[in-house]
Amino acid sequence: MLADRVELAEPLTEIINSQRLTSADVKYIRETILRGWVLSDGDANLLFQFQQICTDIDPSWDKFYLLALTNYFIEALEPVGALDENTCHFILDKLSVDGCLLTDLDVTLIGDLLERATHYPETLTLAGLYTVKMGIVQRKGVLRPPKTSGTALCEAEVTAVRRFINPKSLQSGLYVSDQAARLVFDINEISEEDKNHKRWANLFVDIMLAYCMREAPREESTSAANNNTGSGKSKADRPTSWVSNLTGGWETDAAGARPSEMNAPSHTAVLERPQPATEQDSLGDHAAWLAERLASKSAYSANEDKFLNSLAQQAWIPPALFPILNS
Repeated sequence: MLADRVELAEPLTEIINSQRLTSADVKYIRETILRGWVLSDGDANLLFQFQQICTDIDPSWDKFYLLALTNYFIEALEPVGALDENTCHFILDKLSVDGCLLTDLDVTLIGDLLERATHYPETLTLAGLYTVKMGIVQRKGVLRPPKTSGTALCEAEVTAVRRFINPKSLQSGLYVSDQAARLVFDINEISEEDKNHKRWANLFVDIMLAYCMREAPREESTSAANNNTGSGKSKADRPTSWVSNLTGGWETDAAGARPSEMNAPSHTAVLERPQPATEQDSLGDHAAWLAERLASKSAYSANEDKFLNSLAQQAWIPPALFPILNS
């Protein structure tokens, strides 16, 4: 790894051996390795190694690590500005074990990449959602507050889900896949609904509606987005689209900027949409699994009930969910 950086081998090896990154080390790495904020392949591997090995890391490292790697994957690799499947698998090979991301900084990196990429497969989105799910199951996820014993979703986990299913993509017609929708449904089902962070309920409803409506005829989908009243508020009180909960209503920082505005890209990212896997998908029966899950319940949770009430207001409904709504 250090062969192409012979002049740096000694100081960098010292950092690795000590498992410590001081502010002086971060400055040294930034000034010596970076060339116009774009890394080489070897440099990227080196940053991954520092992140994984060092246990005592100066706070200045986080910003450097995120910006350098985001620029590398978005600007230095082909296709420029986008992420392909090979790049996503490479990233996950470095950042995950058993399908889960290793640190909260890695979760942030995935969110930054998805916000800056113009196009991307769903590989990173699924890894992020799976990390949140397993954090609840194991009660020790990378985003969980220390000594958390319950299964309630914390703010960091809700924010992560919101970043993995990018609100800018959702506004432009994001394809929410079966796998992503299943993971979001699982997360809601296994979490402590009455103790979840307050932002989760609307986020869950919005994502599940986006999934259900993905096969809707264009004009009906647009009409439905403008007429949803699922939150219990009057139409006049609600945003004009059921995706706007993802981009509005979040607390602002000291300067008055919402989280979605702090590092907002200048373009709209689009999750690459695969062709329908089956004839049922193309007919709007992609939600058959969801109908089965709901039909197996003796009672719906508050969030599930809110979602179904919102779905019932739409101009088009997946055929598989007719029996659920009629019951």
